[in-house]
Amino acid sequence: MNYILDRNYIIEIDRFLSKKTHNAELIKRAKNIDAAGNFVAGLASILEGSSFSTEGGAIGNDILRESSLIREFFKNARTDSTLFRDHVLQTSLALQDHKNNEAKIELESFSKIKSFLGCENSKENSWEKFIQLMKIKEKSDYIWGAGFLAATASIFGHQGAREILKLNKTPSHQLAYNSYSDLKLIFLIPKIEHEARNIKNGNQNYKLILKTNDAGLIKFRSSILIAKTKSKETPYGNEISYWIDLKKFVNDLPFASEKRKAEIIEKLASPIN
Repeated sequence: MNYILDRNYIIEIDRFLSKKTHNAELIKRAKNIDAAGNFVAGLASILEGSSFSTEGGAIGNDILRESSLIREFFKNARTDSTLFRDHVLQTSLALQDHKNNEAKIELESFSKIKSFLGCENSKENSWEKFIQLMKIKEKSDYIWGAGFLAATASIFGHQGAREILKLNKTPSHQLAYNSYSDLKLIFLIPKIEHEARNIKNGNQNYKLILKTNDAGLIKFRSSILIAKTKSKETPYGNEISYWIDLKKFVNDLPFASEKRKAEIIEKLASPIN
């Protein structure tokens, strides 16, 4: 079952609950979403919007407000909202807490990678540059997996990755954060899908569709297929690791020869955390 990451979802629900002019057709469709769909679509909308629009404490407040709005909406809808009420706020805040705790260390790692990449890139020096990137990873206490994956793709000429990383623009903290947010969204999608499957005891799969006009994000997302997901219970909630389809990933790298593709796969065999 597919649900689209659409910011209009929460905007129209906010208007409806505030008794303002709203999109009646969208509200009608929303009321008919099944209980598990309430969870998936609601959580997706929250993450797609507030969770990636700003930095700082305001994000958590936005999630609390929007979770409450959607929860109130489904309480009065014709569908059973128990699943949504029991899970969406907890999951939203857990993801936000995870983001607050890890953003600093992930951003530091990501900024280091972006600084190493620079603006220039060519097919002739791509393998040498990739080996240098691997050495940085080996010598570092921590390298953010999604950032490392995007850096690898950009080195081997993946246009979508280069656009996400904004390598043709003057570096700044804001640009680094924007790139980080895009990559975080890509890898939160399978996390939400995984949470939905857990709630439904694996009886139904949910597929989130990334709705965006950002061409780079679309291109890079299309190269990331999750082959396996593994979760581990921690005191802070589920810690999820992903294994991507490396064959699909390397086949989308313009600068990678057939020989190099096999070597890249070998070096990227570890999961993305």
